[in-house]
Amino acid sequence: MHKRESSARDRCGNPPLGCLLVWGVLSPVARSKPGLAPPNPSSQRVRCSEGPSGRQTPIIMPSADWEVEGMSCSACAGAVREALEKHPQVKHAEVAYNAGRARVQWEEIPPDFEALERLVSEAGYRLRANENSRASQAWKEAGKRRKKAIQTRKKESFLALAISVPIMVTAMWFHDAAVSAWLGLVGAGIVLVLGRSYFIKAWQQLKNRYLAMDTLIALSTGMAYIFSAAQLLSGNPEMLFFESAAFIMAFVMLGKYLEEKARASSLDALSSMAELEVTEVRLHPNGQIIPLEDLKQGQAFMVSQGARIPADGEVLTGQAEANEQWFTGESEPVLKTPGAEVLAGSLLINGQLVIKAHQVGKESSLNQTMQAVLETLSKPAPAQRLADRISARFVPGVLVLALGTFFLWTFLPNGAWWMGLKAALTVLAVACPCALGLATPTAISVAVGLAAKKGAIIQKPEMLEWMGKTDLVFLDKTGTLTEGRPKVSDAQADSRQRALAGYMAQRSVHPAAQAVAEFVEENETPKDWEAKVEEIPGKGLQMQLSTDEIYLLGKPGWAAQSGWPETEAGLVVLGNGTETYAWFALESKGRKGMPKAIKELKQMGITPVLLTGDSIGAAREIADPLGIQEIWAEHSPSQKAEKVRAAKAQGHWVLMVGDGINDAEALSEAQMSIAMQEGSGLAVSSAGMRLPAAQLPQLPNLIRLGKKTRQTIRQNLAWAFLYNLLALPIAAGALYPITGYLMDPMWAGLAMALSSVSVVANSIRLRFSFRNFDTK
Repeated sequence: MHKRESSARDRCGNPPLGCLLVWGVLSPVARSKPGLAPPNPSSQRVRCSEGPSGRQTPIIMPSADWEVEGMSCSACAGAVREALEKHPQVKHAEVAYNAGRARVQWEEIPPDFEALERLVSEAGYRLRANENSRASQAWKEAGKRRKKAIQTRKKESFLALAISVPIMVTAMWFHDAAVSAWLGLVGAGIVLVLGRSYFIKAWQQLKNRYLAMDTLIALSTGMAYIFSAAQLLSGNPEMLFFESAAFIMAFVMLGKYLEEKARASSLDALSSMAELEVTEVRLHPNGQIIPLEDLKQGQAFMVSQGARIPADGEVLTGQAEANEQWFTGESEPVLKTPGAEVLAGSLLINGQLVIKAHQVGKESSLNQTMQAVLETLSKPAPAQRLADRISARFVPGVLVLALGTFFLWTFLPNGAWWMGLKAALTVLAVACPCALGLATPTAISVAVGLAAKKGAIIQKPEMLEWMGKTDLVFLDKTGTLTEGRPKVSDAQADSRQRALAGYMAQRSVHPAAQAVAEFVEENETPKDWEAKVEEIPGKGLQMQLSTDEIYLLGKPGWAAQSGWPETEAGLVVLGNGTETYAWFALESKGRKGMPKAIKELKQMGITPVLLTGDSIGAAREIADPLGIQEIWAEHSPSQKAEKVRAAKAQGHWVLMVGDGINDAEALSEAQMSIAMQEGSGLAVSSAGMRLPAAQLPQLPNLIRLGKKTRQTIRQNLAWAFLYNLLALPIAAGALYPITGYLMDPMWAGLAMALSSVSVVANSIRLRFSFRNFDTK
């Protein structure tokens, strides 16, 4: 098995964790111009430089996102990227065809939006600054524009076909000058009117010294039409290509319509997610209805049966069941009572609630999830980079081939210039760089949407390409393999010790700390020492009350040297580093559905390994019922990361699954990583995918999805390469000496259109392969 370095290391070198700390924690708003800034300015991006000591130092690079209209494949995305990078203040640009988005990065002074808009317009596309700050609303607005554009394409393509058929029939039977003149006039309506956008884009791209699909289409149809018009004016109506020019354009337009329709279908999951957001809110207690964007944090609002919750918040009064499937992947409704947290986009099955808003607008969990998915679609996958490099050289190569074909046919002993022209036009019409450019992004789009339906948010697109290679899975225990929070089953602590432990535990999100906090809450009156509590990853919590009074709450051996009971249960100890003051025994319950998932992993040839910081006894208590034989216990965060590095060095493709801050380094080291959605912020930002803990039993299916996605990408690329490899020689006339067959340019146009459509259609097949994640 080949070794592969972590994607987090690709840009930053050896220590990616420092970069990920900045990436995951910092999220200032970067705006380029008031009123014209993007709706969802990205978190500041990070690149790394080498300091004097040789260590990699993260450098903050602000970035912003905009929509791009008019792209038809990733070759167009390349043209937009080149246009954006012409701006002197833009240090780097990324353009994603499938998401229809562009991201620019700068170092100090943000680029002027109007200047960027002008550069993109000169390249033949449109840069759009959304006025809505919410990702879901922006996506809905983009969806409306997409539907309108698809309808326009549909009308124009069918009109072009309807006109082309009579032209072809007439050209077959009538060859006099008068009829040919009428054919040329009608053909101009298709080529120069309905297909004008291809000529406009080709000219704009030519001015910017960039060649793309539009160049080939404009050249093939334009040359055919101009040559035919010249022949007709010279009094020779026999050698005309009006019908070929018309049919090439009609077939291209039809292909683009089918392609855009299929691409929109591949983004259905995102569109469905965007539709979860409501636009109006009913305030409490006056019942006033206000737009969602006017809702403020802390305001109370009402939600009735059958309505969706507009913002994240806390239930004040009422009782109801809510469906949170979009976030957790679980179809079973969850009972909501006073004090319970609710999520924006959740559907109230019954009852009525009064809710206090916590996160509203772009800060809601729904919009944050939408933004995360769009971020993923905006990142190029490894296979896409290869296709993009080939596509950039493809069009110049085709132009050289077409020119060579013309001269070869012209000067062959049995050739003729008109045969050379026909063959050259056919070469231009049949070439399809778009199929190469669509191979990866369309498959990624479908897979990302499928995963999102189960609550799995893919944060790094390479996860989908690599997951199918997984042969070793490291699984954290607490909060990952255990269901819910652990509970305190036994304790030895006096009143003050309980209060101290409770005060410290309340300041951590670690499941063990939360268990102690809940236990103390039930048994002790809360006290406030107004002392700072510091969390030490992989060890516990530290608090200093005075110069000589230090308390540690966490693992035995760190919080104290001895004095705790011999037990296989998990233990949390309160001590001073040497002496034990109190201890709390924890009991954990294995996650439901994991025994079956572990069995499936083994059947797939994947070795599951429990990698935990807990004691060997506590680890075995969870591992044995699940069927996990290999256990690595009492490992610190750095030791976990070292285990991952060692496995990679042995040639394994490692998938790390965890949830805590102590898993962050191991998550960033693994080629593939999954963090529990409920885990620490650093763990989630370090991972390639985030997953609701309840959906961890879906791990085998997620690996199958990765394998199927990689297979689909390979099929798409293979088809695109094979199509061009076979079609171009045939179009140039390779079969003519053997069979006497010389392809007609109009059939070349049809073949080219169908090649792109077939790639998109093959990607959409993924949806039918994984309709239900609960089955193979």
